[in-house]
Amino acid sequence: KNLPALLDAFSRLDAPDVWEGKLAESCVISDGYKTYTFTLRRGLLWHPPSVDLDAPQHAWLQGDHPVTAHDVKFTLDLVLNPQVEAGFMKSYFEDCAGAEVVDDHTVVIRWKKKTYVSIDATLYLAPIPRFLYSCDEHGRPFPAESLGTSFNSHWYNDKAIGFGPYR
Repeated sequence: KNLPALLDAFSRLDAPDVWEGKLAESCVISDGYKTYTFTLRRGLLWHPPSVDLDAPQHAWLQGDHPVTAHDVKFTLDLVLNPQVEAGFMKSYFEDCAGAEVVDDHTVVIRWKKKTYVSIDATLYLAPIPRFLYSCDEHGRPFPAESLGTSFNSHWYNDKAIGFGPYR
C-alpha cells in the first residue's frame, strides 16, 4: 500500500478491516542477522495516559508525546536491566548487545550472535513510552541506578498505553 492510503486507513476508525499496524517504515538487517536498523514512522503519538490530566500532579503528562527511537531503546534497556522482573522477555534477549539511537526516528539493535529468536524478538519488540515510565507520578525522573526497581512497581503498571488507531 502507498503511504497516503495507509494514513487514510488509520484515520478511518470505522474500518478496522483496513488497518495495518506499522511502527517502522523500514528495517535493514545486516551483519548476518546481528544488526537491525529501523527507521520509524514520523507523526505517531502515544495515547494520552489514562489519568486525570487536569490534576496538578499529572500536568507534566499533558500534550502530545511522539513515539521515537528513544522509546525503543528505553524498552530494550529495561528488558536487559538485571533489576527488571521480566523473566520470559529476558530469555529472548540473552544474546542482545543493546540498542543505539541514531536520531529520533532511527534506532539500531545489535546482537552478539544470530540466534533462533533474534529475528522474531527484534521485529516484535513493542516499545513503551519513555516519557511515562522513566518518571514517578509527579514527573520526577527515576535515578538511573534504580530505574529497573522503580519500573517493577511503577505507578502506571496497572494501566495500558499505546499508539495508533486502537485505544
